[in-house]
Amino acid sequence: MKSVLVVHNSYGSAAPSGEDIVAEEESQLLRDHGIAVHRYTKASDGLREANIGRLAWTALQAPWAWSPLRELSAMLRGCKPDIVHIHNTFPRISYSVVDLCSRSNIPCVVTLHNYRWICSNGVLLRDGVVCTECLDRGSVYPAMRHRCFRKSFLATLPIATTIAFNRARRLLAKRVRAVIALTEFQKAQLVRLQVPESKIFVKPNFVRSAGSVPSWEDRDLDFLFVGRISEEKGLSVLLDAWRHLGCAAPRLTVIGDGRLRLALEARSPSNVEFIGMCSHDQVLGFMRRARALLFPSIWFEGFPLAIVEAFSCGLAVLASRIGGIPEIVREEVSGELVEPGNVEAWAQAIRRWTDKPEIVAEMGQNARRAFEQFYTPARNIELLLEVYERALT
Repeated sequence: MKSVLVVHNSYGSAAPSGEDIVAEEESQLLRDHGIAVHRYTKASDGLREANIGRLAWTALQAPWAWSPLRELSAMLRGCKPDIVHIHNTFPRISYSVVDLCSRSNIPCVVTLHNYRWICSNGVLLRDGVVCTECLDRGSVYPAMRHRCFRKSFLATLPIATTIAFNRARRLLAKRVRAVIALTEFQKAQLVRLQVPESKIFVKPNFVRSAGSVPSWEDRDLDFLFVGRISEEKGLSVLLDAWRHLGCAAPRLTVIGDGRLRLALEARSPSNVEFIGMCSHDQVLGFMRRARALLFPSIWFEGFPLAIVEAFSCGLAVLASRIGGIPEIVREEVSGELVEPGNVEAWAQAIRRWTDKPEIVAEMGQNARRAFEQFYTPARNIELLLEVYERALT
């Protein structure tokens, strides 16, 4: 195999999402191993300020985007890739690229970073509670009834229509050569959609090493939260746990931004510090100073980069027991798992970790070993090339 065309729609260039970072890092990883990488990318930046006409046109193209199809067709003729690897197509590309690859007889690989292939809002979460109604019923009518995308029927309709259209024609099962799931949990949801197991490959995300691991004594921060400050990330649960602990609560440093930041920061206890958005190097700098990462998510995460970045820095992780997270954070080895959304359980776990620093330090060492075994670039390129070889044959 000599060349790959990577297709990706980024959500925002100012603050790259985990999906954006993975698409870029995997592309560089392939280049590092002598494989030519061609990129077809779209960004969603302009849609936030777009007028109603442009938004409506983008929505109408959700099932079948004509302009990207023409551009990609020209790229395929020009660069003649051995494989097309699709990361994200929402909202400006669409899965019509899969049909283009099928007609051109070019193997197509898809990485499913989220749940937009079965859920109109992409996170299997509604009103703060996990929701699998569309998956369970095999229908998108619940999404339209509940107005799951931006609380709007008109905004939800094109996305739900796309899901129904691609599900009816079994797009993943029939037209894609290989599907990359990030966890066994995600693979199980694909099997429920009747995607053949032989086509599904579990390949986690990876991060580059943060370098040597600081000693426990050199760490001057207690607990760290890193992530988007939005409902599904569960930061409000942590703040409630901090209030529950009162004056016995340790220090918490919050890195990230989002639509809930101002409201949560305004009611946070005095021993919680909000830092805001940081560069990747700055985040790693905080992780190297911290003693534990808190990951209180309340939704079925894809594969959180923050957890394996923490592992690379020798940080134990206290995380929610939900979705695929238990496959990454091993109970009492590299961290501990807590019932998502349970303030009392989180408060008790934080108290235990505060009272037994020697156990947390040992789990941090185990976390670094887990990183070295499972989540390095060297391990990931082996898995990725194996998927490509299977797709080619």
